[in-house]
Amino acid sequence: MIIYFDIGGTATNGVDYLLIPDSLLILPNDSIGTISISPIQDTVFDDNESIKVYLIATCTGLAYDSA
Repeated sequence: MIIYFDIGGTATNGVDYLLIPDSLLILPNDSIGTISISPIQDTVFDDNESIKVYLIATCTGLAYDSA
């Protein structure tokens, strides 16, 4: 099964943390998947930033905000 999602928040995908793709493959007989978030260390001081993951509804293609 492929789960599609959008990434949001105040941190920037590919700038503040390593690039996260827009989908996750969950293999047959598995019931969970993992999205790894690895910060990129730089010399720029940032205030606390957030990362939000929005699941995409497969029937409509619209982002689903669970918050």
